Amino acid sequence: MTFVTLAKAVPGRAKEAMETLKGMSSLPGGAKVLSCYVTFGRYDVVCIWEASDLSGANRAMRALVEKGLVTTETMVAQSLEEFLK
Repeated sequence: MTFVTLAKAVPGRAKEAMETLKGMSSLPGGAKVLSCYVTFGRYDVVCIWEASDLSGANRAMRALVEKGLVTTETMVAQSLEEFLK
């Protein structure tokens, strides 16, 4: 399963949040970060990542938000090819 997470750094902790995200190539629950991008606008970072199932995704997200550095909004994503089947 592919996920897109929009993250906003907690005020005053942006550098710490970015350093933490940079170091998270793999996440608990067997999840794997594919890429992250700094963005301008409502969110500070967009990350694209994979997990084998929702249980693994839940463990990964808990590990991220429990640090208290970011607030997030996460969506399940699929390719255009998958959508058009």
